[in-house]
Amino acid sequence: MPLLAAALFVSVIAAAYLAVPGLVRSAGQGWVGKNLKNKQMAIGTIGFDPWNLTLDIRKIAIADRAAPGVPLVAIEHLVVDASISSLWKLSPQLDSVSVEAPAVDLVLRKDGSVNPAELVPVDDGSPVPQLWIGNLDVRGGRVRFTDDRGSLPRHEQTDPVTFALRDFSTVATSAAGFRFDACSEAGERFHWAGTIGMAPLASTGQFSIGGLKLATITKLADALLPVIASDGALSLAGNYRFAVPVAVARAGVGAGAGDGVPAPSMQFRADLSRLALADAAVRLPTGDVMRVQSLNLAPTQITLAGDAVAHGTVTATGIGITRPAGETLVLDGVTLQPSRYALKTGTAYIGALSLAGVALKGRGPRPGSIVLASLDVAPSWLRLADHTGHIGQVVAKGMQTAAQIGIDHRIRIPGLYPLQFAGPASAAGPTWH
Repeated sequence: MPLLAAALFVSVIAAAYLAVPGLVRSAGQGWVGKNLKNKQMAIGTIGFDPWNLTLDIRKIAIADRAAPGVPLVAIEHLVVDASISSLWKLSPQLDSVSVEAPAVDLVLRKDGSVNPAELVPVDDGSPVPQLWIGNLDVRGGRVRFTDDRGSLPRHEQTDPVTFALRDFSTVATSAAGFRFDACSEAGERFHWAGTIGMAPLASTGQFSIGGLKLATITKLADALLPVIASDGALSLAGNYRFAVPVAVARAGVGAGAGDGVPAPSMQFRADLSRLALADAAVRLPTGDVMRVQSLNLAPTQITLAGDAVAHGTVTATGIGITRPAGETLVLDGVTLQPSRYALKTGTAYIGALSLAGVALKGRGPRPGSIVLASLDVAPSWLRLADHTGHIGQVVAKGMQTAAQIGIDHRIRIPGLYPLQFAGPASAAGPTWH
């Protein structure tokens, strides 16, 4: 009898060793073919260790059936270490998942669609499957972005990408810890760490971006930006808190929608501890070119809970603006005190503004100029709804200029005043009061 039991046990182990790889291949390729339209999965070698419940897969790729050699997502090596508790919990309990050299190829098409959306299966209303992962480690990742909207495709790449997730569950109320780090080819660095929970969907954490080139932002989102940036780097850091109420997460609407009960709102709050811009150069829609040596933003809070958006003190140095007609403005320094913006009423409450070392030079062969040691504007406000506003007291010091007074008693500053406008003045008069 013991010999028979041993033989039976060995037979089960051998059957698992031989059968599991085929079952995994069939299940994976079948799921992709059924749930992802026009996609197929290619899998290299599959190994299974029945003693340790470890699955080892090399070379996984999901691609369009029409272009199987250009995968949207690929993984060089995947190792899954399952827990024996999966047997009695009747759900995947994974002690560890190791992902080596994953690659994602993101494409923004001419019609504005993005290919990652094709990897999301249609929601059939089924509940989220129960899953627990003790440790998820992603190493040596690469993300390649292609923008096909222009006449020629543009490419950006970020690598290596690393990601770590600890104690993650799709049903647990406690949050799992994670960490994401990436570096681009241009040396831009991205860091994101915190916790994430699934019931309800919520996350808290810290983030930082170091040395993000403004030119990179322009390449990726130029059609959405009002300016074109050619030089400069942005760095920022802060923390956030995000939560989606259960009713919103399940139905996309609040609990009680349609029965007079107010819907619970999504909660979001971000605190920027640092935002710095260095050596920036941007071109405005008017053709003006603006350069900023440095810009710093004091701690600022952004929240969806209230009506207002507020920012801390803004300081900038080395500002220069050149207009297409040749006029130039140079500011040694600018300081804007904390300000806030009421979103519902469209009202901006602008803090005190101080300009130091102002030099304005006109256009033409013998341009005039205006020089100010400083210009200070007391707190002001603007309201967009009715185009009204109030400008606080203006104090100018150390003014120097060379003005001409003609025989008609009009004051002129060559190349500066009277001002030249792009079109005729409106007969209706000013639109702001």
